[in-house]
Amino acid sequence: MKSKPIKLWTIFGLLLLAGLIVWSFTLTRGVQTVGWKPFDGSGSPKTEWVKTYDSGFEDHVIGIQGDSDGGCAVLGTVYSEDGPTPSYFLRFDEIGKLLNKRVFSFDQPSRASSLERTIDGGYLVLVNKRVRGTSALDPSVDLAYKLDSTGQNDWQAQIDVTDGWGAFSLIEKKSSLNEESVYYWVANTSGLNKTRETSTIGVIRLDQSGKPQWRKDIIQTGIGGSASATSDGGLIVVGTVDQNTESYSPDVYVLKIDQNGVRQWDANFGGDGYDYGTAIKELGGGGYIVGGKSRSFNGGYQIYLLKLDAQGKLVWEKDFGGDNHDWANTLNICDDGGFLLGGSVKSWTKPVVFGCHEKTPISLYVMKINKDGNFLWHKRYEFAGGYSSGFACLADDGGYFALGSKWGVNLDGSFPVGGPRDYFIAKINADR
Repeated sequence: MKSKPIKLWTIFGLLLLAGLIVWSFTLTRGVQTVGWKPFDGSGSPKTEWVKTYDSGFEDHVIGIQGDSDGGCAVLGTVYSEDGPTPSYFLRFDEIGKLLNKRVFSFDQPSRASSLERTIDGGYLVLVNKRVRGTSALDPSVDLAYKLDSTGQNDWQAQIDVTDGWGAFSLIEKKSSLNEESVYYWVANTSGLNKTRETSTIGVIRLDQSGKPQWRKDIIQTGIGGSASATSDGGLIVVGTVDQNTESYSPDVYVLKIDQNGVRQWDANFGGDGYDYGTAIKELGGGGYIVGGKSRSFNGGYQIYLLKLDAQGKLVWEKDFGGDNHDWANTLNICDDGGFLLGGSVKSWTKPVVFGCHEKTPISLYVMKINKDGNFLWHKRYEFAGGYSSGFACLADDGGYFALGSKWGVNLDGSFPVGGPRDYFIAKINADR
């Protein structure tokens, strides 16, 4: 018995019905969130879990720190051209469950700028708040918070920033178990002058309860971006310097400050292209490790890693990445002497077509390097790099945490301004 042929109008009707279903679904979505895609390099540890958190705003992540309970704490801020812009402190347990949330919200625009873990298991948070206006040059105040492990205040300090730059680091220093902690507020208190010869970095020392003890303004040649404490009681600062008066050609800038806020030495590093320093740590055996990005070696921006001796002399320098735009935001020293870098990359990622538009997704990127600067492994999470938001830190169990911003993409392929962008957190197992 022959089967009856399917009539043309039946096929047309089914296609029309399917189209109506898709069209109806599209109208109800408005904005679609693009799913993350993990890409594991050879030998890289497995991703244990991934979590996202949506505050309901356009969130930009600022930093992540592991805690002693196996979980992590995250700091993020909402970007907006006007109106209140809250910042969020979020704490997650070892399986990614939200434990604590703290919202820093004011009647003027504000932004978080730094998250650090303290010796007693708490956290240091910096938030810059505009006094009036919305420009970066308008007067503002820095609010420095010492939080306990749940995100509640141990103390809070306010520091006036008359020229509006604000601090980039808040650091704890404790010389011995019997000594009270002190804290250092570090900021660009003025920019480069018109001839690009000098700028000023301000350092304020706070006592154990957050009260200022002294302030020093150091006139130097670069602009700071990150700082960390050193074993001699001082500070090491990394940033960018540009003394080329004819064209923009920045180099990595490193500044060593003693325990009294006095400059000991400074140094510049890089090639003929654009070079930026974003993170620095003191090494256990002396010297420093510096992370950033460079355009001096391979056309596009690449992750830039430098090892310096105790006097700031270059020991070696390495670059990692592809031919597009790759950079590191965070740098951690691992127990095995190697280095963990967290950042964002556009290399190795094929352009994706959304509607009539073609975009190259930014990927959250994590890379492990051995003590000699040789590549060990890397991991990428596509669509989780935000604009430039990629961070990583060490986990208490020997593994790692990675933090990014998960894209929301309009149906016509454009990236929405003020649209949803979720916190994206990945837990990575310990090395194999």
